[in-house]
Amino acid sequence: MEASTLREGMSKKRRPPSPEKNITWRNGIAYARIQVNGVDRRRSLNTSDPVEARRKVKEVQDFAAKERTGEVSDVTFNRAALEWTEAGMGVRSQSTRDRYGTSVLKLKDTFGPLKMHEITRRKIGEYVKKRREGGVTNATIKRDITALSRLLSFCVAHDYRDDNPAREWDRSTIRDEREPIHRPCMKSYDACVKEASPMWAALLQFLLASGFRLNVDAASLQRPQVNWHTGVVTFRTKGGRIRTRLLNEEAMRHLRAAPTVMGSPFVFAKANGDKLSNLSRAFQDVRAKARRRAEREGWTFKPFRLHDLRHEFAIRYLKGGGSIYRLQSLLGHSSVMTTEIYLDFLTDDEIALAKELTSPADITSIGGEHG
Repeated sequence: MEASTLREGMSKKRRPPSPEKNITWRNGIAYARIQVNGVDRRRSLNTSDPVEARRKVKEVQDFAAKERTGEVSDVTFNRAALEWTEAGMGVRSQSTRDRYGTSVLKLKDTFGPLKMHEITRRKIGEYVKKRREGGVTNATIKRDITALSRLLSFCVAHDYRDDNPAREWDRSTIRDEREPIHRPCMKSYDACVKEASPMWAALLQFLLASGFRLNVDAASLQRPQVNWHTGVVTFRTKGGRIRTRLLNEEAMRHLRAAPTVMGSPFVFAKANGDKLSNLSRAFQDVRAKARRRAEREGWTFKPFRLHDLRHEFAIRYLKGGGSIYRLQSLLGHSSVMTTEIYLDFLTDDEIALAKELTSPADITSIGGEHG
């Protein structure tokens, strides 16, 4: 009798909820199904609870009623993006705003003509598919979806729509793919330094000597952040934390070599004193000059990225006997597992030496530089 009752209870538990108007069920998840101006709309309610489903479908119906009567906001993606940008995008970091701005330009190609309430999870999926087919990296696509999510949250706060489908969109379907590390050709690097302006030459050499990130660390570095006597630099990390670092003599030499622009707080500045911008484009020009030099001299120029100089710094540091834990601190990695990607470029003996120090408390200065 008890077994029969248990089976009956289990059977009831597995039974799908009773059908209700405007609610359908798939794999135990509730979906709203309504009609707006003759068009069927179907969207997940993100719940398996019938009571919660009824509450959420009422919200969807209320919004649909507003659509039918023209009460829904007619704000377009382009207008919302402009307002969001003018409001500062909800972040303090200029580098983050620049990143979001780049994503918005790409998002406009798909969503620009749409009204904000017309952006659905299906359209977001179509955008992702289009970007993938265009050969865009997964990391870039994820950044685009993050920017869209922040914009949609802004729109919810301003009553331009009542939900954020980008936040609900399953980003686990976009797997992170780490780009392979390529060590720069030093002959090509030297050609770039020779062909660059004095400011850019100092920047290139500083990146290789310090391992600093370009946009977050080096290009944003201001003179008051540098103690020119001790070599200690205070700066804000990619994650927004304040940290200090003692630079080695070579890195400091290249900082001092950067031409001083009167009235500018930036170490690496434009002629008018502004912060260096359009860095990728500017470096393309430097590489083009270096390539022409190589052609004149009869050798093959091998292009490299500015971020490759950070990788080269890390590999040289470990090959020179540095600790993987010290390097983690220098590069600002939150986990040593991230730093361990550079062990692939070391011999077995070099790996053993890099891992010899087993905790930050055991680390002593190697190579004259501290985190």
